[in-house]
Amino acid sequence: ILNTQDREQGERRKIDGARVDEKETNIYPVAVIVENSADAWPLSGIDNAQIVVEALAESFIPRLLTIYASTEDVPEIGPVRSVRPYFVDFAEPYNAAFMHVGGSPQGLSRVKSGEVTDVDEFRYGGVYFWRDYSRYAPHNVYTSSELLNEVRVDFELDEIPDYHMWEYK
Repeated sequence: ILNTQDREQGERRKIDGARVDEKETNIYPVAVIVENSADAWPLSGIDNAQIVVEALAESFIPRLLTIYASTEDVPEIGPVRSVRPYFVDFAEPYNAAFMHVGGSPQGLSRVKSGEVTDVDEFRYGGVYFWRDYSRYAPHNVYTSSELLNEVRVDFELDEIPDYHMWEYK
């Protein structure tokens, strides 16, 4: 628990209101789809996300939209899974780049429409993703904060994110 003095130090990060160093206040957000079923456990890196939204995909399989807007070191994020159109809806207000492994026809149509920066493992596998062969597919695709930062550089995502800061009391 922070004392009153600690709470007053630092600037507010725009995406979640957390107190951070000034250089961390407005990092371009990158969204990653992560599965949250028993077959995918243990999950990696979701506790480091600034935003997490859970929704059910087909067959009541829970998936998470995790959004990262920090330079914090997260060595492993995943397992990364496929996109559905409602996850694009959830990420759209943040103008986040979108990392996933394939998706439903509707989800793929949305990410390929240009609404978001599309970073699909089927296109960029081995560049921004890796497979952990100690786990069975499809629960074995991962990324990391280092690779998220490479996405920001390679896709030239250095503009100020276009979203409004929430108000905190």
